[in-house]
Amino acid sequence: EMGIDNLEHGFGAMTDFVANRQADTCPFAQLATLLDNVDPESPAVRDLIAFLVARQVAITSTLVVFEDMAPGRPRLSETARAMLNADARATYDSIHQAIDRGDPGQGTANMARMMRLERLFVEAGGLLLAGTDPTGAGGALPGFASQRQIQLLVEAGLSFEQAVRVGTLNGA
Repeated sequence: EMGIDNLEHGFGAMTDFVANRQADTCPFAQLATLLDNVDPESPAVRDLIAFLVARQVAITSTLVVFEDMAPGRPRLSETARAMLNADARATYDSIHQAIDRGDPGQGTANMARMMRLERLFVEAGGLLLAGTDPTGAGGALPGFASQRQIQLLVEAGLSFEQAVRVGTLNGA
């Protein structure tokens, strides 16, 4: 309703379903658990998706960033790790050792929810874009992250052709 035409970071950054959310306030304490109680099949989620599609609001998926911060998810390949200098590699390893001490079930569940929400958005006719923000926990490396983003879209249930379109033409 405010004229926003794109939402960055997909549904992984949405605060629409945070319990007791204060208007005009970011719920910082809940950012890691935003999707914990979101049912992608709920009428409220379907209504939100329909609202976004009707207003032609694009969603920029950054699954690769969220995956990098999720316990139990794949980490950089040795080829990608070789692109990091020694200090960056040590920092990356330290961050991911801490992340991977977390509950892999939570990381898996939240990734599954984000992927399902993005697939539902595409199925409803929404315009999905791909982003790879070189941010988060340090594993979204340019080039490698773009390839991984397409793989994650396929894991989410998009066909390879749809995923490539999301990662190329849709953003153009």
